[in-house]
Amino acid sequence: VILNSDEENKFKFVKFENLSSKISEDYLTGAITVYKSKVLFQNCTFDKTHSEDFLNLISSKFIIQDTLFKNSKFDMLDSDFSSGEIINSSFFYSGNDAIDFSGSDVNLKNLEINNTGDKAISIGENSKLSIKNIKIEQSLSGIAVKDGSNVIITNTSINNSKNGLSSYIKKKNYKNSKINLENVTFNNNLYDIVNSDFSKIYFNGKVLDHNVKKITYWILKV
Repeated sequence: VILNSDEENKFKFVKFENLSSKISEDYLTGAITVYKSKVLFQNCTFDKTHSEDFLNLISSKFIIQDTLFKNSKFDMLDSDFSSGEIINSSFFYSGNDAIDFSGSDVNLKNLEINNTGDKAISIGENSKLSIKNIKIEQSLSGIAVKDGSNVIITNTSINNSKNGLSSYIKKKNYKNSKINLENVTFNNNLYDIVNSDFSKIYFNGKVLDHNVKKITYWILKV
C-alpha cells in the first residue's frame, strides 16, 4: 500500500505474484493500492491474484510501461480518479475486467488484451481516454464506454467477442458519452457496436446511424 507519497515510487523488473487484498477494518479492494501518489511500473509482471483488483490506483499519477498482467481472478487494473499512461503492455486471462477506469484521464498505446471474462476496457464516470494501437481478443465486451465519458479510439481491432464496443448509462446522474473511432476494425463479434443510450459515435469521421451492418440498439435495464 502506498499512501500520500511525496516522491515518485518506481518499480522496475518486479514480479508481483499470488497476492490478495489486505484484510482490515479499512478494507482495500486492491492487492496493490496506490493512493494520492506518483508511481511507475516498468518491465513488471503481475501474475495470479484473488483480490477484487490486482492493482488499484486512486487519485494518483501513474506510468505503466512494458508490463504484463495475467491470471487474475477478478479485475486486473482499476484506475479511480487518476491520470497517466499505459503503454507497450499486455493483459491475459482476467476473470472480470482487464482495465477499469472511473473519473480518469489516461492514454493507452500498444496494448494486447486477451481472454477477458467481462470487459477488456471499461470506461466510466466522465473519464477521458485516448486509445491507440490496441488488439482485443475473446472478451465478453471489448470496450465499454459509459456515464459521460469521452473516448478517442484509433488503429484498434476487437475480435471474437460478444460485444465489440458498448455504450450505455449505468448511473442515472450522468449524460451520454462521446466516442470517436478512426481505423477501428471488428471481426467475428456477435455484435460489433451496441449503443443503448444513443451516444453520438463517429466512425471514420461520420456519425453512425441505425442502418450500419451488425449494429444493434437496445435499452440496458439497470
